Amino acid sequence: MLDLLVSPAQWAYFDNWYNFISPTIFLAFGACFIFVGLLPISCIKNKITITLFIINVCLGLILAAVVYVHNQSAKEYFKESHYVSAMTRTYSFQLFSKQYYAYDDVDTLRYISDPSTPLAIKSVYKATQVKEPITYLGKDDGYVYIKMHNQKLKFGKDICRKVNGNVAYMTGYRFDMRSAGFSKIGFLKLPNYFRDKLEIPAKLWNTKAPQKVINNYDRPGLVGHWITDSCK
Repeated sequence: MLDLLVSPAQWAYFDNWYNFISPTIFLAFGACFIFVGLLPISCIKNKITITLFIINVCLGLILAAVVYVHNQSAKEYFKESHYVSAMTRTYSFQLFSKQYYAYDDVDTLRYISDPSTPLAIKSVYKATQVKEPITYLGKDDGYVYIKMHNQKLKFGKDICRKVNGNVAYMTGYRFDMRSAGFSKIGFLKLPNYFRDKLEIPAKLWNTKAPQKVINNYDRPGLVGHWITDSCK
């Protein structure tokens, strides 16, 4: 099924519509329904109050139908906006307000390798699979160790995949912003690669890591262009 991508202009419009415009309309209608439709008919029942009540009910049904139809065009926005965080945008929306993420949150998430987040925001980011050769140093009971750009790194075995061949690889994703317009509405460029899996040749898998490596490894934020998110 072909995904219908959301443009920067549409994204900005939906942000405003669902956080500012539609709540204002519903509050205004609610006040109108209470003071023009409900209270008058509760106090006095005559042709005028009954007519006003029926008019308000009809307006409410029409408004609900319009909003329902409008929401159908925003399904992709709703699905993707659920994944927006300090990793991908400088601010979030709450009812009647725009809240900027704390600097500490942005700084922390920039070194977390979670490709599932930008992968889910496909209207904003185009994903390209990338891989780079690494040196497999071996494993112990719970972890594997690799060398990349002259740095020794430690990872959990759960991110490893046994493959054929003789070369180990780090695999992941590069994310390019589909339109510069998204940066104008707070989305962040993601210049580094997000690590996904380590591909380890099956013939090398049982190699035991040297104790020197187990006791002495690095945990940098970046290795080359990669957000490795290696273990402590």
